[in-house]
Amino acid sequence: MEVACTRSPFDLFRARQAYHARYKKSLEEDVAYHTTGDFRKLLVPLVSAFRYEGDEVNMMLAKSEAKLLHEKISEKAYNDEELIRILTTRSKAQLNATLNQYNNHFGNAINKVSLLLWWESIDRNVVFPKS
Repeated sequence: MEVACTRSPFDLFRARQAYHARYKKSLEEDVAYHTTGDFRKLLVPLVSAFRYEGDEVNMMLAKSEAKLLHEKISEKAYNDEELIRILTTRSKAQLNATLNQYNNHFGNAINKVSLLLWWESIDRNVVFPKS
């Protein structure tokens, strides 16, 4: 999970290549096979996506996605597909713009506590493969 969230798209691509070379199957398939529920819904897109790394930001998109995040968080719909799609596919710059819009329009920031509460709500049943 940490690698999928913190590494550059190129680093993650190389990790997927190395995994395939060692285990003769794709990382995405193994993650999908060995995880369940909401954790699978989050982790498969994270390891599959090739995120844009540039600084370009679409402010209209940031505003609309901030509104969507607010709706889903208010409903406690932490496993909603749209919420997961935003968090797993947007560039860091785009995510920052969205989170800033969220803070500006709704008066409260999505901070580490909010993300921790979201993380704790996810079912993380994982069966690790034997190498």
